[in-house]
Amino acid sequence: MAPEDFLPASVFRLTDGKPFSSTSSKLDASKTKVTRTETPKQVPALDAPELSAHNTFTDHMVYVRWTAASGWEDPTIIPHGPLSLPPSASVLHYATACFEGIKAYRGHDGKLRLFRPWHNTARMLASATRISLPSFEPDELLKLIHQLCALDAPRWLPSTAAGSSLYIRPTMVGTDDSLGFQAPREAILYIIMSYWPSPVVSGRGASSSAGLRVQTSDKDTVRAWPGGSGWPSWPPTTGHPSWRTQKQRGMAAIMFCGCLAATDV
Repeated sequence: MAPEDFLPASVFRLTDGKPFSSTSSKLDASKTKVTRTETPKQVPALDAPELSAHNTFTDHMVYVRWTAASGWEDPTIIPHGPLSLPPSASVLHYATACFEGIKAYRGHDGKLRLFRPWHNTARMLASATRISLPSFEPDELLKLIHQLCALDAPRWLPSTAAGSSLYIRPTMVGTDDSLGFQAPREAILYIIMSYWPSPVVSGRGASSSAGLRVQTSDKDTVRAWPGGSGWPSWPPTTGHPSWRTQKQRGMAAIMFCGCLAATDV
């Protein structure tokens, strides 16, 4: 599914109403090279307290480099680890980044599932184009997600973990070594997965006596507005100042309200 199949026409004003353009060398999941870790991590117990921090990651990650001169390089799946960025990388100064959040679920029938991932990959293309990051075929990104899930999900989501999931975070960041105001000339696409326990097991689900408390955003911390850019999945629209008060008040999440009225969502 292409972004123009479900996103509003206003999204495409920066491309003169034309479909998203491709780069010189397209993203191609069929060329993925896999390097398996030699030190697999221990999969945590479903009720492990450290899981609430959402910083327990699976063994591998997808990593793909892009340059304006050559386009997309061959994708790789490598052991999960740190990234290397210059201190002047575009993403660190101008927030040239976008991401998505998808889950792989272990069903009670034993099957592994993704929920409408083509919507996420299409929106990520729209977000990337809106912030002048390189374009790609959403189906190729989805294939990379499938490859990573096929490698890590069977061990991290065994049949005994029914109801639990892996949180999948595809991310693209501008990495060119320049402080100039320009569209990124280099970028990387990477995909990581975090272990996400069942809400019931972790005490955050419907069976929890505390229930689920949600905070509405304050009027001076609006995320989206008419003609604005609240629709892309970017760090500036997600790294929200309400997070601090959310935690202080014991809230589980933030419900973002629009700028026209406090009740607009």
